[in-house]
Amino acid sequence: MKRTHLFILFAIGLLASFSFYYFIRSNNQSPLAETRTPELTAAPGKITSTAEEVVLSITGTPAPPVAQAATPELLATPTTNWRTITDPRLLSSDWRKWPVIPDYIPLRSLQIYQAALDAGRDPYRFSKIGDCQSVSGIFFGVFETRPDYSLTKRVFQEYPEDAASIAYFPGSWMRDSLAVADGLSVNTVLSPLWSDTTACEPNEHPLACEIRVWNPSIVIISLGTVWQPNAEQSFETQLRKVVQYAIEQNVLPILVTKADNVENNNYYLNQIITQIALEEQVPLWNFWLSVQKLPSQGIDKDHLSEGSSSPVKYIYLTGDGWEMKSLTGLQTLHFLLKTLQQEGLAPTDLPTPPEG
Repeated sequence: MKRTHLFILFAIGLLASFSFYYFIRSNNQSPLAETRTPELTAAPGKITSTAEEVVLSITGTPAPPVAQAATPELLATPTTNWRTITDPRLLSSDWRKWPVIPDYIPLRSLQIYQAALDAGRDPYRFSKIGDCQSVSGIFFGVFETRPDYSLTKRVFQEYPEDAASIAYFPGSWMRDSLAVADGLSVNTVLSPLWSDTTACEPNEHPLACEIRVWNPSIVIISLGTVWQPNAEQSFETQLRKVVQYAIEQNVLPILVTKADNVENNNYYLNQIITQIALEEQVPLWNFWLSVQKLPSQGIDKDHLSEGSSSPVKYIYLTGDGWEMKSLTGLQTLHFLLKTLQQEGLAPTDLPTPPEG
């Protein structure tokens, strides 16, 4: 009986072995063979399917949705394909290393200028915003009123490309801006008490009045010499208001560093000016750097500032300083104009002369 049972068990085991052998052979694969990862093939240089389709073909289940990066919100449709929202300029703490003439115009500046044109601002006009050091008699005016003046001759002889921009802004160089006055500051430029009552409307401050009357597309903001001690925070707050007001009025501001150290604090106001240029993404003209190689850094040490409460009494420029300011200001406007024209924003033709 035991032999019979053993024979039956042996027969069953033999039958099972043969069945397993033929099963493996029919599948042509060893039970210990390494599992291979499915290979994906595609023609060279051509993607034949999306990532989701590849995952589906391998796993049999749809791929999880891919999160899309948020698109930054811009003020307007970009007019250029190479600028980015990130400003590549140096930090404000390195303002001394910034170039005299801007070498980069931020994307937002282009958008502000486009908004200016859309709002009907005149592309052939700019305005000056400043104190007594921005009056046309010593700043820019000679380019239109004195063709025989040494600086004017020098510009046309040595800087003909920059000189070509003089004809682009007729009237702006010699204009007595309604937002330029002796003693004007970041505070008073927004005060109706400082407005010209013969040209400005009631309760209209000098900056608003100048923009309304002259209708510029660009404003040059050169403020900071008229300053009260220990008022850095107030200066920053008020200058930001001035810049933001210009932008709100669809006018592109250019900020300017100053040559003097009226704050007696290592030119700290220049760092504030640079910081606001970075924050608002507007051009900075580093006038301070342009006078560093001039005698006494372009500051007139024989002319004291009267009536100032600042401990630093030397704030006025020398003759060389005045000429450097007009020259580098012209070069700044020229660079900005050429950039705007290259981007297809500013007109390339000169303005039509007025009739009569």
